[in-house]
Amino acid sequence: TMENVVVGKILEITPHENSDHLQICQINTGKEELVQIVTGAQNVFEGALVPAALDDSYLPCGAHIVKGKLRGVESNGMLCSGEELCITEADYEGASVNGILILKEDYPLGAEVKEVLGIEDVIFDINVTANRPDCHSILGIAREVAAVLNKKVKEPDYSYEIERGVSTK
Repeated sequence: TMENVVVGKILEITPHENSDHLQICQINTGKEELVQIVTGAQNVFEGALVPAALDDSYLPCGAHIVKGKLRGVESNGMLCSGEELCITEADYEGASVNGILILKEDYPLGAEVKEVLGIEDVIFDINVTANRPDCHSILGIAREVAAVLNKKVKEPDYSYEIERGVSTK
C-alpha cells in the first residue's frame, strides 16, 4: 500500500554543506508551505516533477518515511525512485532509471502518485488446486473473493430474448 506520496515540483536545489553528494531540495506540493527534502540522487533538477513521500508516508516496498536529519539538515520526507514505488519500465517510462523517478507529464501538484500513475489497483495472484473445481471459472473466483472480503457477488445477467421470425436453419 502507498500512502501520503504526492506529486511535487522541485523549485530550488542547493548543495549540502556537510556532504559532497547530498542536495537540499525545496519542493512545492501544491500547499502554501514548501517541503524541504534532502536527497543523494544526482538526476534531479529544478523544475522536475517527482514523487515525494512526505512525513509519515508508507511506500509499497514496506518503508515508513518520517522526517529526520541528514548530516544536520532537516529532511521532511523522501524523493522516490521507481524501485521504491515498486514499479517498472512496463508501468511507467523512466521507472528503471537509477535515481529519482522524473514524472513526464504535467500532473497537478499534491495529487496522490498512486492515482496519477494508476497503480492503486489490487492484484490477486490465485493458484487453484484440483480439489477446488468451484474456483475454475471467473464467477467461482469472484464468489471466493467475495467470501473472503465479506462482500456480495453481483451475478451476471443471463437473460436473453429470442427474436421472432428468425430462422435457425
